[in-house]
Amino acid sequence: MVNGHESLMHADRDVPCVIVDLDGTLLQGNSFRMFIRCLVGHLKGRGEYTTLAKVLGLLAARKAGVISHVAMKYPIHRIGSQEMTEKDLAEFASQLVGSLNTRLMSELELLRTEGSRIVLATAAPDLYIPYLFEHLNFDAWIATPLSDSYGSYVEARGEAKRRLVCALAEERGWNVEAVVTDHDDDLPSLLLPFVRRILVNPTATLCGALDSAGLEYETFLG
Repeated sequence: MVNGHESLMHADRDVPCVIVDLDGTLLQGNSFRMFIRCLVGHLKGRGEYTTLAKVLGLLAARKAGVISHVAMKYPIHRIGSQEMTEKDLAEFASQLVGSLNTRLMSELELLRTEGSRIVLATAAPDLYIPYLFEHLNFDAWIATPLSDSYGSYVEARGEAKRRLVCALAEERGWNVEAVVTDHDDDLPSLLLPFVRRILVNPTATLCGALDSAGLEYETFLG
């Protein structure tokens, strides 16, 4: 989902933008796994044992390979939307701030002072991303929206993320100048023409894919 409340409220023309992944890139960890732990603790604390059992059952089924990642993620996304208040989500987002990659944050702030717009683009649920966004000096965010049904649930990942990124850039009159990520899920965005590819502690698979395609990239370690 492309949010409707990004900090820049008018369309600049021909402005460079930098697309930044969250989990494993901007965040030193996986925000959805952290959210699940938070949700489990919340349900235990409130004595919501039936719902807790559903969450634990989904996790067990996923671990056993009985269901897909999305089949586990969608119902947990929905349960989170029903059980977590705005205060809960804001507190969780505040916890995420402590796991941000501060060195990368500094580099992104430098790019922003040089005129680039910074876009957080993640497959994470849009439940807590707006609250995390409030802690970032970024210009827009993209995340996975909660749909009405499992059949229409589409993660902001891979090709879907690329389409959302391009739609946002076109809408705002921005040019995608750089893509910052750690994972090969973002290959579709990294294959956009003329982009600067910044890989944060990248997987061997990602480096190998770009090497095979003859594409240049930079690595950001730490």
